Amino acid sequence: MNKKIIFLSLFIASFFIFVSGVSAESFTYDEMASSAEDVFRYTQENSKVPKSVKINGKTATDENYLNMLTNTVVKISNGNKAGSTIPSRKAPSKPQGTGKGTLTKSQYITVAKNINSFYSSNGQAPNFAYSSVGEIRYESLIYGFSKVLYAYERDGTLPSEMSFPLVSGISSSGITVDTTPPHLLRLILLVVGIILLKL
Repeated sequence: MNKKIIFLSLFIASFFIFVSGVSAESFTYDEMASSAEDVFRYTQENSKVPKSVKINGKTATDENYLNMLTNTVVKISNGNKAGSTIPSRKAPSKPQGTGKGTLTKSQYITVAKNINSFYSSNGQAPNFAYSSVGEIRYESLIYGFSKVLYAYERDGTLPSEMSFPLVSGISSSGITVDTTPPHLLRLILLVVGIILLKL
């Protein structure tokens, strides 16, 4: 019986290693898309952005995640559907800005490029970003660009415009994104059930 329990434990561990068997230094495109949807929905429900995003054992803090979002959006605009490495950035010194409104595709891509440039020059997240609707606050940028990436994954094209509502505040908790494919989850439960019946 002990051998069967050991086998069951090894089987379950091997499954999750297989599912999460990706680099610990980057989010793949699929991971960026999945996490963007969860960040969008979390912020919509809580009126704050999560302090971190964890997926397949890898964690990006909010200051790093914004850089990953803008990197991914700019890559997509250049025809490169790719993920993003997890950078090592400092948190914004004092998030500020009350700008809110709708940006066209060219406008939000320009904002994304400017954010990338700021990160590269300062190694730190911006407190805000200049735009045609004013200074868009740091948290609003995370929310807005998560919506852009979510819309792209849903529709297959970058949205012609995107609203950037005012969001103020970072949650004390992060989110964990579940990427286990439903059919694989059903399979693992079936196999575990069969093994348990034979114990």
